Amino acid sequence: MHADVEWMMMLTYAIVGIGIVCALISPIKNLFSSPKAALKALIGLVVAAAVVFGCYALSSATPVPNSAGGVFDNAFDLKFTDTMLYLTYLFAGVSIVAIIAGEIRNAIK
Repeated sequence: MHADVEWMMMLTYAIVGIGIVCALISPIKNLFSSPKAALKALIGLVVAAAVVFGCYALSSATPVPNSAGGVFDNAFDLKFTDTMLYLTYLFAGVSIVAIIAGEIRNAIK
């Protein structure tokens, strides 16, 4: 793997790790202030984990040729990047639908 790509993948792993830690800390913090809010946060966390697992299940580890004539064949990196791409596409689609639905709802009011 090229050195620049390796550095970017390590940065991506760190950002995803920070996100996971923050997602786990939030329900624990809410547990002390409001148990009902903590339950909702935990349900949201389970739904988010199911979406990530679904995207991971759809991702492929098929080797990808690069411009230097070699191939990227690290299965973990390939599945990780595919999962992140699928999540990005999913969230972009959900955002677009939410924007359109919100505008239609405001126009009807």
